[in-house]
Amino acid sequence: LRKTDGNTSFVVQFLVSLCDEGLLLYNDKNQRWSWDLDQLLTREIPDDIVDLFMAKIENLDADARGILTLAACVGSTFSESTLHVLSSESLACSEGTTASNNTARPTTPALEPVNSK
Repeated sequence: LRKTDGNTSFVVQFLVSLCDEGLLLYNDKNQRWSWDLDQLLTREIPDDIVDLFMAKIENLDADARGILTLAACVGSTFSESTLHVLSSESLACSEGTTASNNTARPTTPALEPVNSK
């Protein structure tokens, strides 16, 4: 808690990162949290929430970082279809094609078109 300086967002995100790394585990059956104190004591703690998020971003694969970059350029609110168009355009530019010829497809499965019936 010394590092977080009372920033509850930092505390929550730090705990989430410990869960993601398997260093903090919840047992549904016993309804208890467990951890290995020795592992936690040797883990490097980010200086602030920015460092924590930077580490999370660095752990993403290249496709996810690319999509995150496009999303950041669009702003805080946008539709999935907007992101799909931008990712198609971005991929087309990197492949030297035009998005209008339908050869450019996003590489992230979450952005693939959904067939609606």
